Amino acid sequence: MTNLNHTDHVKILDNIPVRLDVPMVMAVIQSRGANKRLETELQELIPIVLPVVRPRVMYKEAQVTLADGRQLEVNGHRFSHHVPSLSFNPGERVFPYVATCGLEIEALKFPDSMLKDYCMNMIKNVVLMESTVKYFENYLKNTYRLPEVSRIGPGEAMGSTAQQQTLFSLLGDVTATIGVKLSPHNMMVPEKSSSGIYFETAVRIEGCQLCPNDCRSRRAPYDPELFRTYRKAA
Repeated sequence: MTNLNHTDHVKILDNIPVRLDVPMVMAVIQSRGANKRLETELQELIPIVLPVVRPRVMYKEAQVTLADGRQLEVNGHRFSHHVPSLSFNPGERVFPYVATCGLEIEALKFPDSMLKDYCMNMIKNVVLMESTVKYFENYLKNTYRLPEVSRIGPGEAMGSTAQQQTLFSLLGDVTATIGVKLSPHNMMVPEKSSSGIYFETAVRIEGCQLCPNDCRSRRAPYDPELFRTYRKAA
């Protein structure tokens, strides 16, 4: 880990172990056909990826400075949201972050093979979600002695992706530090990146459970009372 000891408590995790094998990637592939071909491609690609992949996380230990049921202010940076039950307490510790699979794996391109390109996309999904994000969650729980953590993010319970700009401003120069930038439509580049705010909870809450939007990528049913019910004990 590289720890930037700035007064704003920004930290960089850049020595994240990556575990990657064919069964892990096959588990996230929804295709019911050509499994042998996919396995063959993955067996070829994974040894190329492992020596170069370098995921990173940039995060900050921050405080809630305002919360009124529709707005959340963290270290003076204000976010809006559309979840009335999303209630925080002023002074509560939260952890805004950006995580990425890294520029190194993003640079691996196979323009002449759609199958390789598809497999690389699945590999990057696994690197981001199974290695980087899970590592960061466990790091937060172990470092800050938290029983459980949950997250909200732009484009989900935090409202539109336009709030990525506020999140990036809160963290500092994300692009120079870990290589993640925002497109004109506030999408992160590299695409396989994750952002949001982690907070302490008594049990894990999936961000989709707090978000009323109807989208194809929903991971859990909407439950507007869940946040209030399963917040950490006072």
